[in-house]
Amino acid sequence: MKKYWHLFWHFRKIQLMRMMEYRGDFLFWALVSVMWTLFNFLFFTLLFTVTDQIAGWNQTELYAFLAIYTMIDALTWSFFAHNMWEYKRAIYQGNLGTILLKPVNTIAILLTQTNSYNNLPRFFIGLGVLIWALNDLGVTPSMGQVILFAVFFCVMCAFLYTGWFFTTTWAFWTERLDNITEIMPSLRSLYEYPKQVYTGVLAQAFVSIFPIALLITTPAEILLGRFSWFDVLYFTGFTIAFMVVTYHFFYFSIKKYTSVGN
Repeated sequence: MKKYWHLFWHFRKIQLMRMMEYRGDFLFWALVSVMWTLFNFLFFTLLFTVTDQIAGWNQTELYAFLAIYTMIDALTWSFFAHNMWEYKRAIYQGNLGTILLKPVNTIAILLTQTNSYNNLPRFFIGLGVLIWALNDLGVTPSMGQVILFAVFFCVMCAFLYTGWFFTTTWAFWTERLDNITEIMPSLRSLYEYPKQVYTGVLAQAFVSIFPIALLITTPAEILLGRFSWFDVLYFTGFTIAFMVVTYHFFYFSIKKYTSVGN
């Protein structure tokens, strides 16, 4: 583990050096990401001019929800996306062979080799809004709630990253499907809203079968003190099972790789 910990931070240092080479580019895209975040909050603020609640969530509670969404979305575009783009390119361009031959775990490299810092300001905006919203609501989470939230936040990241890795691995089975990495980002709209907006068949699909609707709702409810242990345990168990399936799917799919572009 010490070797992988050192490798992880070595990759981060390399990406930081690259960012410092193009500081103007970093500042521009960081500003763009911040503006998109502000527009997202503005959109929901406008909705509350015509209603007092959205799916049982009042304005400040929904701000807490959006804050968590902003934090996980910042990590998605700072970390997950760039590694999956590199993973797809390595398959189609025949460069994956160099990674397979390295004396470290292939998946560990594929998941950590690159990143961007452009969206990190969004993470801290989300964290700040979350603290403000809880304070405005008069909610003081217990230490147990904070720990459970932190653990579940890690589970959230694992769920999204696993889903992205699983869909990108299908590149072994397709020919030049360059937008295969866009499947997971296209699902963002499914967890951008509380699970209570889904009813009937949609609730069964996105809460019970593939629980993506629990992704942001559950951690927000943990901090608000109204969460369901069933949701926490079910989502965690689903994520672990999803990771195991994806792990075996990768090593099964890699048998199709021939070190040349498909």
